[in-house]
Amino acid sequence: MSYQFPSGAPAIDPMPHLANIEATEGVALIFAAESGSRAWGFPSPDSDWDIRFIYARPTLWHLQIAPGRDVIEQQLPGDLDLAGWDMRKTLGLILRGNCTVREWLASPIIYMSEDRLVERLRSLCDLVPARRSAWHHYVRLIERVCGQWLRRSPVNLKKYLYAVRPALVLRWLRTHAEGTPPMDIGRLVAEVDVSPSEWRELQDLLDQKARSSEIGMGEALPAIDAMIANERALGGAAALAEPQEAASREALANARDLMIAASAFADKKDHR
Repeated sequence: MSYQFPSGAPAIDPMPHLANIEATEGVALIFAAESGSRAWGFPSPDSDWDIRFIYARPTLWHLQIAPGRDVIEQQLPGDLDLAGWDMRKTLGLILRGNCTVREWLASPIIYMSEDRLVERLRSLCDLVPARRSAWHHYVRLIERVCGQWLRRSPVNLKKYLYAVRPALVLRWLRTHAEGTPPMDIGRLVAEVDVSPSEWRELQDLLDQKARSSEIGMGEALPAIDAMIANERALGGAAALAEPQEAASREALANARDLMIAASAFADKKDHR
């Protein structure tokens, strides 16, 4: 089973805004991709464009006595939400098993990529499998959504999708011994077993969200509820059973070398 979700282009081209960030902040962009509902495969007609990027600063910036901010954020007209992380921050998060960076790198909608550096980032992720972190991350996502939205009647139907996707990721992790789970719900559905009753309820939700920004309140969906509860329980048990992760010497050395390479790349693009 697969679900192909139509997705247009942003009303406002993000590339000039990304170039402006490079110029005004004195950084070099390494990677920029879509995150949020559009990359996850269930946008509404009026969904924001959640553009996430990784950038590098020149070597001298890192030699300051007082460290500078390692995040850049901009809210722009045309529903453009831009947010980026400095390469040092990004590498530290990868070494600690952060799942958000990995999702950005797995996005199906990529705006720009310095491929040699990005492939090294993906290889670093492979050196730090971070499955324990992933179990915890996606279980917590489910718990947050259920606690805020799905434990009352009637149910906010739109919010189901924000629990279904992490539930499907947990199912993917249970059935794939290695690798990175797909970011979008279409590929997740294609790469795990989904029962006919789960698929009927999920497809109805996806169809409704494709047509309208708000799909309203409704009755609970029993097959989806059972899937979310089951994957949450199994994922929690798997998180406890998974051995504690630690970055290897090879991963630490690769991260150091990648930091040097990214700063050298930024030196060449220094806008000062």
